[in-house]
Amino acid sequence: MTTPEEKELETKKAQLAELEDTLASHELDLITLKAELSTFQGIYIQTVGRLLVEVDEVEAQIAEKLAKKNPSTTTKESAKVSREQASQSFRDYEKESLPKLPIKDFVATEELKKLFRDVAKKIHPDLAKSEKDRIIREDLMKKLNEAYQNGDIEKIKSILVEYESSPDLIEGKDIGAELIRTIRNIALVSSRVNQIKDEIQILVNSDIYDFKNKVAQGREKGRDLLQEMANQLAVQLANLKKQLELI
Repeated sequence: MTTPEEKELETKKAQLAELEDTLASHELDLITLKAELSTFQGIYIQTVGRLLVEVDEVEAQIAEKLAKKNPSTTTKESAKVSREQASQSFRDYEKESLPKLPIKDFVATEELKKLFRDVAKKIHPDLAKSEKDRIIREDLMKKLNEAYQNGDIEKIKSILVEYESSPDLIEGKDIGAELIRTIRNIALVSSRVNQIKDEIQILVNSDIYDFKNKVAQGREKGRDLLQEMANQLAVQLANLKKQLELI
């Protein structure tokens, strides 16, 4: 005869299996969306971005040449502003063209150092009770070190929560232990699903997503909006170069 605990475990396992399917689908949606946006951004940079940089550079050269030819407070200020704009455009172009590397000033505050010590003492691999526990702790220590270097206090706190709520900490092979492990797995998977939903929503609300959709809609009507922008910039650039030669 099936006990109430066995029935509950069966129900929870079915719930977990369904959640795992949902998680897999959401993970796929997220990585697909990121890849599509990254590809579109690359195409935009190469098609339009580089021309914007050239336009700003020639405009800066024109302003500087005018300031040199007819020096005044107005022309000098105009040249300064134009050069700053051109320099910023170039920096943005380089930033978007190069591989993304996390660059962040590191400040070891007392709060950050204390939190690191508190969490490290609880999850350190040397305190492992088994080989499986050691592997888990070593992985979390790597995450802890990375979070510390990034000054990410919330991430450090979440690492401790992740360890303390881990299903792998529950020992035993009886129904009760298995039920608790399953319940904890459900909580972990549910949390990850919600995180992915939030990440997807942030991307969907972004300007680049909106622009990508407009480009796609234009393509359906037989228009290449990116190329149209590039063509307009090319004409503008050619006119600016002629203007520069005439000054």
